[in-house]
This record gives sequence, structure tokens and C-alpha cells, in this order.
Amino acid sequence: MKVEDLKGLKLRTLPSTVHVEFFRAVGASPTPMGWKEVMPALQQGVLDGQENPPTVVYPYNVYEVQKYYSLTRHVNEPIVLVMADAVRSKLSKEDLKALEGAIKKATAFQRELNGKEVGAMMDKLRKLMKVNEVPESTLAELRKIAASVYPKAIAGLGKGGKEILSAVVKANE
Repeated sequence: MKVEDLKGLKLRTLPSTVHVEFFRAVGASPTPMGWKEVMPALQQGVLDGQENPPTVVYPYNVYEVQKYYSLTRHVNEPIVLVMADAVRSKLSKEDLKALEGAIKKATAFQRELNGKEVGAMMDKLRKLMKVNEVPESTLAELRKIAASVYPKAIAGLGKGGKEILSAVVKANE
């Protein structure tokens, strides 16, 4: 798969500025819509495709209306723990150390569990759909395009938006 393969495709996206702008930037025709509208839109040909992880594609039987699944890995949505400085500053050094240790353990556990779950679903999807592995060169281009739309996302985040986005990008590393 190449980025050019997305040009002109009508793709369902989340109703989110960064998602819509990303798909515009790759040349697709992004169509933000709620999930309950997606399957009928795919069946009726209103959409050419949708973008979702295996944890949505498999349980919602998307394979019944979509033959192909490209692993673009264009989204990684980390779970970010947020704590107000007013609360954090009240914790002792020992409590902070314990909290940070618990966060690291929980992160490792979640990533391992998610990896197993996604792996099992991908094994099932490979039997039901043509799964396209996307070359690293295309993934690198998609990441570059994604980074180019961040400034538009920052504008919608209000005061402190740049810091929020920086924290999310760092959590993604």
C-alpha cells in the first residue's frame, strides 16, 4: 500500500479535527460520522471504508461489508494519566515513587494484555479479510503527514494545547 492509494476514498473518521485533517492531508475524503451509521453506509456504498482498530473491526463484524484491512497504524491513542498539581504537590516523595511504580506496572500489563487481544483478533481477521501489511516507508510517510496536522489540533485544545499535545506525543513513544 502507498499513501496515494487513499486518494479520493470516502472514509469514515471520528468527528475529530485531527482525524479529519489527517485524512484530508493524505487525499482521502473524510466523512465524520457516529459508529451506528457506519455499517449501513458501507453496505450502501456511501463509504468506501472506515478506520478502526481490530478491537472494533472484529467484534462489530466489519468483515461482512469490507473485504480489505490495511494496517496503517496511523493512530495510537495512549491512555494518559492526568493529575492536578494541587493534588500531586500534597503527595509525599514515597507516595509519588509508589504511584510512579504502579503506573509503570499498569502500563506494562495493559500493553501486554492489549497485544495478546489484538493478536488474537488479527488471527481471526486474516481468515475473514485480505489484510494488507503496510511497508515501513509508507508508515513513515503517514507519520510525517500526521505530524503536519498537529498545529490544527492544537488550536482546538485551547490554552495549554501545545503542552497537552506534547505530553500525548511523549506518551506515544
